[in-house]
Amino acid sequence: MDEKTAKIFRDTPLRLDVALKLAFPAGGLTVKGLRKEIEKGRLEVELIANKQFTTLAAIERMRELCKVPSRTIRSHETPSQCDVLPDREDRNGESDLQRLIRVTREKSRAIRRDQRVQKRKGTT
Repeated sequence: MDEKTAKIFRDTPLRLDVALKLAFPAGGLTVKGLRKEIEKGRLEVELIANKQFTTLAAIERMRELCKVPSRTIRSHETPSQCDVLPDREDRNGESDLQRLIRVTREKSRAIRRDQRVQKRKGTT
């Protein structure tokens, strides 16, 4: 940790670009994205000298507001019918993503099998 970041606390006012780099070091979000969250009322901001400032604590609160409740995949649902969160595991240790892959493969096999049956019926 360098001298500048050692002086930054959860309630230190930071310009959006600086707060973004500290809160999301791996990237994935832009200043424009933070501004959209401000417009939606999920990110608190201070306007000082016509410049926007926020805190790391405000970003933490925004993240809490942005959390999406998880859903499990039912065997009859397709991926477009449900949200998939790959970090959750069921009782068998199978994550939602693994289950999605398995179900998709099973459905593809069933469709190919049905197509082969239809093809054989048509040629016989």
